[in-house]
Amino acid sequence: METFLSKIAEVKDRKFKITTTAKGVEQLQQTERNTLKAELVNALFADIKAQYDFTFRVKDGVMLEIENASVADGVTNELGSGAISITIDIKVNDLETNAESESENYRIEVEEKAEKKAAAAAKKADKIARDTAERKARKGE
Repeated sequence: METFLSKIAEVKDRKFKITTTAKGVEQLQQTERNTLKAELVNALFADIKAQYDFTFRVKDGVMLEIENASVADGVTNELGSGAISITIDIKVNDLETNAESESENYRIEVEEKAEKKAAAAAKKADKIARDTAERKARKGE
């Protein structure tokens, strides 16, 4: 990650133009934002490629092909490679984005989803128990 971290260090002192959207949101000027994203993606690509052969630079970022035996054995499509392809992309957010609050919002969202899933599982278990009790009652057990 040396190249990527070096690029991040370089960005700390870089001068950027700031623009304001029609909604009043401040952000980096678009061409500078696009250049920054490309530089960061290329740095990330260089670091991953140095460690992992099946790494490719694609339009949407960095693509990895991860070999997987179960995929190779299970794929029926002749185009299948026996690998799982993933894409890593970078997004430059507007200047009003706060990483800590975004992280907190994500944590809350994950907790809420887990609570909903647990509640649904409990509801399902109750229904199964009720249905089982009703069947036993009908059979006279």
